[in-house]
Amino acid sequence: KAIKTAGSKRVVLVIVDGGADWVATQAMVQHKYYWVSFMHCTGHEASLIVKDICKIDVIAKLIDFVTDAQYWFSTHKVGPLLERFTQEHYECTRGFVWPADTRFAGKILQLKRFLDMKSALQSTVISAQYVRYNFENDVFKAKLTGDRVWSLLREITHHVGPLLLLLRLADSNAATLSKLKG
Repeated sequence: KAIKTAGSKRVVLVIVDGGADWVATQAMVQHKYYWVSFMHCTGHEASLIVKDICKIDVIAKLIDFVTDAQYWFSTHKVGPLLERFTQEHYECTRGFVWPADTRFAGKILQLKRFLDMKSALQSTVISAQYVRYNFENDVFKAKLTGDRVWSLLREITHHVGPLLLLLRLADSNAATLSKLKG
């Protein structure tokens, strides 16, 4: 119907999300309009790749840890303490990124922001005030003062960064071809 509305000779490309329903549609359209091509949406495909990356066990566990840590710092009495150290380290108040469940790039951005807040987070958990709280079952202090979480965060955000750039470019309404490099 959309092809008839636009004029059959004016449509040469249809962008689709790659769902199974498009296979039959593509066959029907191309039978009647042989010059029309179909292409998978770059942004959608890149998002699916990021979704699969987030399912990798070590990454999924890291996302869970970061989310739990964010809740801990947001809902316990240490929130204002973290805010103070954030202000001291960055001269502004940085907040956590809380991604929607279906926005997989948001999960990587969540990891990147957490990594960016490393100094403030570490300063918080080693501060005298935090130690005085004497939290039971504090799983965050040991992990945040160690190296493993931070090296994983660096590695993941470094390797997935180009996909996030692709998503940003693909989702933009502006001309983006000139922004591609390499």
